[in-house]
Amino acid sequence: MYRYKSFVLCLSILLAACSAPSTKVGLPEMDKTEPAVIYLYRPLSLANSMVMPGVMLNGSPVGKIPNGDFMRIPVALHRQVLTLDLQQKYLGDKLLSIQVQSQHQYFVRVSSSVTFQMNKPYLRYFNLQQVDEKTALEEMGSMLKDAAVKAQPVEISADQETLEAERLDDAQFSIDKSRNPFAK
Repeated sequence: MYRYKSFVLCLSILLAACSAPSTKVGLPEMDKTEPAVIYLYRPLSLANSMVMPGVMLNGSPVGKIPNGDFMRIPVALHRQVLTLDLQQKYLGDKLLSIQVQSQHQYFVRVSSSVTFQMNKPYLRYFNLQQVDEKTALEEMGSMLKDAAVKAQPVEISADQETLEAERLDDAQFSIDKSRNPFAK
């Protein structure tokens, strides 16, 4: 009887711990000095994963958007034109125009895909699509958690500094494995 009660107690504690809601990591509050903000995000995808398209706002470069990441772009109050700077071999909607209003947040998804057709070369797509806040926050969930972890300061202990110094010392005495040992 005692085993049964302890088993049920442990099981209920485990179930309660697993069903507890995770802490929600959200976007930072909008600064009152910023007229509006565009969040450009690219969900993690295997299609075109190594390509980092350049992002241009009104013809000026603002950065690159890697796979599974997002960027925050403060913007002024007029029509803003977002463009993906890619080579000609990429198809899709690479241009998006947004009429910006005061103190609003806009969410733009950069999606990528690859299409395979029989006896034809494959086609690679990048698309810009404006989405609502709820959809964007659901898709950006893991990106926001990773950004919160990256923002936390990391302290380096004396032991880590010593190991790093030893590793650098050992790098001077590495063997060149690209050289043929039997060559004269």
